[in-house]
Amino acid sequence: MSSARTARAAQDSQARSSAPARERDEPRSAGLCEACDHRRQTEVLISEAGLLAATWSADLSDQVAVAAVATEVRTAINASVAAEWAQVLELAAPAALEATSPQELEDPAAHDALLTAGNLVAEYWDEALVMLSRSLQAQAQAEAEAR
Repeated sequence: MSSARTARAAQDSQARSSAPARERDEPRSAGLCEACDHRRQTEVLISEAGLLAATWSADLSDQVAVAAVATEVRTAINASVAAEWAQVLELAAPAALEATSPQELEDPAAHDALLTAGNLVAEYWDEALVMLSRSLQAQAQAEAEAR
């Protein structure tokens, strides 16, 4: 790489690292602070779970049906995330919570949401694999009966 390109890459890297977070105005976060990154990853997981659920519970050629399943899954995961965070807050020392600003809780809340969503997506994967194995077993049985 030429020295001009190297210098330009270094400038771009410096500009990115000094940019504020996109969702919050946190300085020097490369445009994405930890809380923002956790929320982005959580959204990816929730979308994945919706598509996984649609594989066994919707006509995949019907975009409306797939979207409806994805919306149901999103609602269920968001409810689980809220319940999990409420539990965390319930277990926290009241004095510690009073001394903590809402901004200081953003990253732990987003991280907890990411972990909860990750666990739930694993369950959706398990269910998808169970449904796939059932369909493969049913197909094998149908083929055996046809003989």
